[in-house]
Amino acid sequence: TDISSGKKGEVFMLFTTNAASYLEINVIDSVTFEMKIYLSESTCTIPTSGISCGYTLSTIMMDSTVFGEDSNGDEHHYTFQSSYASWKIWDGTSTLTLPESNRSPSGLRAYHSDFSTGKKGEVFLLSTTDPASRLEINIIDSSTFELKIYLSDDSCAIPTSGIACGSTLSTIMMDTVVFGEDATGDEHHYTFQPSYSSWQIWDGTTTLF
Repeated sequence: TDISSGKKGEVFMLFTTNAASYLEINVIDSVTFEMKIYLSESTCTIPTSGISCGYTLSTIMMDSTVFGEDSNGDEHHYTFQSSYASWKIWDGTSTLTLPESNRSPSGLRAYHSDFSTGKKGEVFLLSTTDPASRLEINIIDSSTFELKIYLSDDSCAIPTSGIACGSTLSTIMMDTVVFGEDATGDEHHYTFQPSYSSWQIWDGTTTLF
């Protein structure tokens, strides 16, 4: 029991004839819970908890990142840390940072929120039997997101993000240029820089920067 919240629960240790042990968690009402721990009679071991790789959000190599686009085209960028990981969302014009406010005791889930905008999200670290890891970004509503990071049971590696070459707008050789014409015949001239690249548009008489 917890006196301050009024929440309470009962734990049962039980046996099962199933080949594997398992855990059952029941919500009786908003303040009452049951946790039933079934031990297999053949193994007599407690259920296996967590993901098969054994990783948590805290044990993935620090500063490793995964990123991808949601269904609105916004980019979500998650950087692992032993605590207080970074979750950034870029909408094409500005970057919103969702600070981590709480991490679950298992280290497999974390809650992020931004007080000023009211935006929030939850990160899940999960296993998949697929041969490759993957990232799933879900929009629950206009201010709520889910970031599900699936680790392949085979590779136990975080999903590969970005393009196959590994290049970004910041890593193409500085001052490299691409240019071409749009449908109206205006020339577009783009010069790569590590930051603040140059995009020029020439309409036949003047150049717009």
